[in-house]
Amino acid sequence: LWTFYRESGAVKAETEFMEDGQTANFKFFHPNGEVAGEGMYLHQKRHGKWLFYDTDGTLLSEENYKEGKLHGQVLNYHINGQLYEKWTYEQGQKQGLWEQYFDTGVLKARGAYEQGKLNSPVVYFYSSGRMFLSGKYINDLREGPFTYYKENGQVEMVLRYHKGVLNPEDQEKLGEKSDPQYLPEDILRQKFMEEGP
Repeated sequence: LWTFYRESGAVKAETEFMEDGQTANFKFFHPNGEVAGEGMYLHQKRHGKWLFYDTDGTLLSEENYKEGKLHGQVLNYHINGQLYEKWTYEQGQKQGLWEQYFDTGVLKARGAYEQGKLNSPVVYFYSSGRMFLSGKYINDLREGPFTYYKENGQVEMVLRYHKGVLNPEDQEKLGEKSDPQYLPEDILRQKFMEEGP
């Protein structure tokens, strides 16, 4: 067992080598002594499941690795323990279904990746479960109509894109407002859904 220390004397990390000399279990710590993360190295590269924790020991994420690259499912959690986000990776690239959830467990967003890029219809929801936004991405860029809904189900506005660029007529409709694709999601909900287009 190899132990590494901070200047304060607190343990910073621990490495335990297996008999084969190629495999090591690794654990590192927050300054308060709580485990920050743990997993295995194989040939000096992350391999298998790694777990990461908050300073109070709450699980924040689970990541799977193969030969140092993310490979398999990656799960991120809300501070209350509910699943926040779910990805799948293949050899370091996002591949397949992507989902986000509210801290209540209600689905927040869904899409799909191909070779590291968002390539699918996407949908976002209000915390009530009603649809907030629907559209399509091609190679990480918005393409075609993106429809925003009020929480009562009525259409709030439709914005059209080509290769990620907002249609000039739709930009005129927005006036001084920014293209919502560049706004953080929570600000977008408040700014556009309350004020309207």
